Amino acid sequence: MSAVDGNINKWQKLNELRKTDPRISGGYYTTEFLETYRPDFYSEGYSFFPEFVEVAEINGEIICRLEETDIPDEDAPFDSDECVFKTSVGNFVSRGHGEFGGALETPGGEIYGNFCDVFELGDRVYAVDSLSHLGLASTTAYSFDRDCKYHKIFSDENLSFKARYVTGERAYLLLSGRVGENPKSILLEISENGDMT
Repeated sequence: MSAVDGNINKWQKLNELRKTDPRISGGYYTTEFLETYRPDFYSEGYSFFPEFVEVAEINGEIICRLEETDIPDEDAPFDSDECVFKTSVGNFVSRGHGEFGGALETPGGEIYGNFCDVFELGDRVYAVDSLSHLGLASTTAYSFDRDCKYHKIFSDENLSFKARYVTGERAYLLLSGRVGENPKSILLEISENGDMT
């Protein structure tokens, strides 16, 4: 086991995380990076793979670690175009088509975008629209009331969505990307009453 492999699942504070290797874009590793640092990962037929992050709160601190990916059997049916998020106001169905757009079907209508996450906090439902493609990234977050009327609460044309963690009173969204040549990450905090910092 290499030193890199030995640290895969150790909990770390956010400010202790390693900087992302410049050969990685949008949370995806290149095949060359895999061959060097993750030779145990089977990647035939793929030029990249996503690295998922598990986030938790322990003793009042937000911490995270790499989450072991569950690679589907190549014979298993896999529909990457549709994802259903069940909420207390009904199902939110995301139909993604990558860089060609997509839509989120809600009980109140349809919104265009590449929706990758839906969650509840307090009396609201939140949806995250994010896309990283060819070095470009964007993220928009929406808030829905109980009647599924929505409004945009955040938008950034340089950062992509990386992780979300919800407690009973707050939600945290981790966004990361580059502004010009400079790497940038932000942690958004949404309170139970919908305020965002």
